[in-house]
Amino acid sequence: MDEQLLNTITLMSQALHDIRNLLKISTGENVKAFLEKTLVSEQEKLAYELTDGENTQTQIAKKVNVTQPAVSFWWRKWNQINLSIDSPAYPGRQEAVFSLSEYGIKVKNN
Repeated sequence: MDEQLLNTITLMSQALHDIRNLLKISTGENVKAFLEKTLVSEQEKLAYELTDGENTQTQIAKKVNVTQPAVSFWWRKWNQINLSIDSPAYPGRQEAVFSLSEYGIKVKNN
């Protein structure tokens, strides 16, 4: 890769990082309130944290002690309200958009 292209990519990456941080600062309290309002139970919070694109619905259900259909319902709900995205690496799975710990939301493990 040529040095100028690498420098451009590095600058763009830093700019995206800066933009992300600014958005987080300016919208943080709103995002936290939305997450707390939407993820109503400790089980749902834990399931959301486990929604990393790698875990399947069945794996999450076992770890959270809920049914697979419950996780399926949550994934559909979260995707519809933009709390999760379709995993680019694992078709049919979801990835959480936010990290609850980044917003000071504690998650209890079962």
